[in-house]
Amino acid sequence: MSKKLKIDFISLIISLFIMVAAYISDNTILWIISFIIGGRAKAIEGVKNTLENRALNVEFLMILSALGAFFIGYFQEGAILIFIFSLSGVLEEFALNKAEKTLTSLLNLVPETAIKYTDDTEVVVPIYELKKNDVVIVKVGQQVPADGIVIFGSTLLNEASITGESRLVEKQVGDAVVSGVLNESATIHVQLTLPAKDSAMQKIVDFIKEAQNENTETELGIKKFEKYYVYIVLLLSALVMIVPYLLNIWDLNTSIYRGIVLLVVGSPCALVASVSPVMLSAMSNATKKGVLIKGSKAIEQIANIESIYMDKTGTLTYGTPQVVDIAFEDVSETHLLDIIYHMEKQSNHPLGKAIVKYIDNIRTVETMNITTKEIKGIGLEAIIDDNHYFLGRKKNNHPKVLIAQSKGYTTVEFYKNDTLLVLISLDDQLRSDAPSSISNLKNLGIKTHMITGDNAQSAQKIAKQLKIDSIDSGCLPIDKVNILKEAKKSETIAMLGDGINDGPALSIADVGIAMGSGTDVAMETADVILMNNSLSSVSKVINLSKKAKKVYTQNMFFSIIVIVFLVLMNFFQNITLPLGVVFHEGSTILVILNGLRLLRD
Repeated sequence: MSKKLKIDFISLIISLFIMVAAYISDNTILWIISFIIGGRAKAIEGVKNTLENRALNVEFLMILSALGAFFIGYFQEGAILIFIFSLSGVLEEFALNKAEKTLTSLLNLVPETAIKYTDDTEVVVPIYELKKNDVVIVKVGQQVPADGIVIFGSTLLNEASITGESRLVEKQVGDAVVSGVLNESATIHVQLTLPAKDSAMQKIVDFIKEAQNENTETELGIKKFEKYYVYIVLLLSALVMIVPYLLNIWDLNTSIYRGIVLLVVGSPCALVASVSPVMLSAMSNATKKGVLIKGSKAIEQIANIESIYMDKTGTLTYGTPQVVDIAFEDVSETHLLDIIYHMEKQSNHPLGKAIVKYIDNIRTVETMNITTKEIKGIGLEAIIDDNHYFLGRKKNNHPKVLIAQSKGYTTVEFYKNDTLLVLISLDDQLRSDAPSSISNLKNLGIKTHMITGDNAQSAQKIAKQLKIDSIDSGCLPIDKVNILKEAKKSETIAMLGDGINDGPALSIADVGIAMGSGTDVAMETADVILMNNSLSSVSKVINLSKKAKKVYTQNMFFSIIVIVFLVLMNFFQNITLPLGVVFHEGSTILVILNGLRLLRD
C-alpha cells in the first residue's frame, strides 16, 4: 500500500469515528469536521485535476454536491456523501494498485548495482556505468545485471522473470544469459554483449512504463465524453434546482435537494472506471504467464484479429537449423569453407550460426580478414582479391538447388562472380507446440498464413504438417510488407515473427507479435512479446483480449444503465442523497471488481 493510500485510509477511519460521535451528540460542528477530514483528499485531487486539465471532473461534481447539501442544512447527508465517495476512491486506488502490482514488480527486476571485475578486483558500480565487453561477477542470489555470455563457471538460473515459468536452466561457459534472471546455484563471470541500458530486461521495463501511460481509443473517448458530460450534469442540476420551483412543482428546498442528488447520481464515476482496471488486469495476467503486451491499445486490437501471418524459421520452427549436406561443384575447393565461415561469422541469422557451428566441427579454419556487407533478406556479399562473393539465396533454377529444395531443405548458396560453387542444405525442427497452437487459432476462427523467405518446398513441408491455410514463400522483407499491406485493406491482421527481416512486417501489421528469443529489432517493433517463446501463448493472449473487451463493454453498459435508473428515480423523488451515493459509488466498485476478474483468468 502506497504512503498516499495509507494517509487517505487513516483519514477515512478518523472521519468515520467523528461521524459516529456527531450522530450520537447531534453536533453540527462534528459533522463539518468529519466532512473536512473525509473530503480533504478528494477535494485536493479535484482542484488539482481541474487546474491541470482546465476542465471540471467527477471529483468536482461530488465536492460541489456535498457543499450544496451543507448549504441547505443537510449536514449529515453531506458528510455521509463525501465519506462514501472518498471510501470508493480509496477502494478504487487499492484495486488499481493490485492490478498494477505484477507490472510494477518487473520494474524492480533490474538491479541498481553490479559487481564489475577488472584486473582481478571486484568493484561495485551503478548498473548504468556498465558497457559492452565489461565483465561482471554474478553470485548466488543475485540477478544478472545485463545481457552477456558466461566466460567462467556454471550455474542454474531461474528465468521466471523473463518466461513466466519458474524453472531452472543450466548455463555453462559460452552460454548466453539475459538480464533480470536469478542465479540460484554458483558464482559465474559474465562478459556483457550489450550496455546495461540496452539489455532485455531494461527494454521490458521501458515497455512497461510506456504501456502504463497508454490509453485505448475507448478510454480516450470516455475521457473526452467526461469533459463535456460534467458541464451537462451541472446545467441539468441547475435547471432542476430552479425550474420545478418556478413552476410550483416542488418547494425551493426540495428543488435544490433534487438538484444536488442529480449531481451525485449523474456523475460518470463508474463509466470512467470501466476500462482502465480491465486493461491493467489483462496486462498483469499476461505478464505473469511470460507474455509482454505493450499497452491497452494492443489489447484492443488483438481482440479484433481475423488473420495471423507467421514467419517460419525461429517462429514455427525452433530456429536452430542443422546442416545436413554441403555440395561442392569442385571437391578440391573445400578451402572455400574458410571464406564461408568468416562471412557467416559476421551474421546473426540462425542459418549463419548453424553453418559456422558445422564448419567449426569439421575443420580447422584458416584465419582470414574479410569484410562483408549484408543485403537484408537476401544474404551477404564480400570482395576478395577483386572477386565478388555472395552467400545467401538467389531465385534461380539450378538443378542442385531445386533437388535440395524438393526434399524440403532450406538452402544457402555460395557464388563467386555469379557462379555457384557451394550448396549448403539445412533442416529445422518444428516447435513441439506448433500443431496445437495452429489448431487453437483455427478454433477461434482466425485464418493462418505462412509468410517466409524460405523456398516453396520447405514452406509446404511445414504448412502440410500444421494444416496452415495459405503460404507465401521466397519472400524478401519488402514482399512481406506488401502482402500485409494488401491484407490490411480487408481485415484486421497480426504478424508473428522473430528476425530482423520481420521488423518491417511487424510494424505494418495491426498487431505485431515477436518471439522472446528474437532480435532486438523484432522485439522493439512488436506490440506483443512472447518472452516464454511459446506459440500456444498466441491463442491465450487473443482469448484474454477478447475477454477484456467483453468485460469493459459490460462495465460501460452497466454504468450507463445505473446512471439512467438513478436519474429517473430522482425525478420521482424515490431516492435520498445517501442512498443515491451508495448506489452510485457501489456501481463504481462493482465495475472495478469486475475488471479485476481478469487477474485470475
